[in-house]
Amino acid sequence: MYRFKQGKQRLFWIILFCCSLLIFPILTQALTVEQVPNPRQQNGGWVTDMANILSPETEAKLNQMIGELEAKNGT
Repeated sequence: MYRFKQGKQRLFWIILFCCSLLIFPILTQALTVEQVPNPRQQNGGWVTDMANILSPETEAKLNQMIGELEAKNGT
C-alpha cells in the first residue's frame, strides 16, 4: 500500500512539473499595463482589441455605449 501511495505522489509531482513547463511560457507573453496602448490616444475610442476578437461593429457599439455612459455620468 505504501508503495502505491508513493507512486501516486511521484506521479503528482511529475504532472505538476510538466504543467508548469507548459504554463510558464504563456505567462511570460503577458502584457504589462504600460504595454497596452491607450485607445483614447490611439483612435479616440475606448476599446483596445489587440487580439482582433471583436468585430468592427462590436467595437464601435462598445465605444458608443461607453461614450454615452461617460456623457451621462461625467466620468
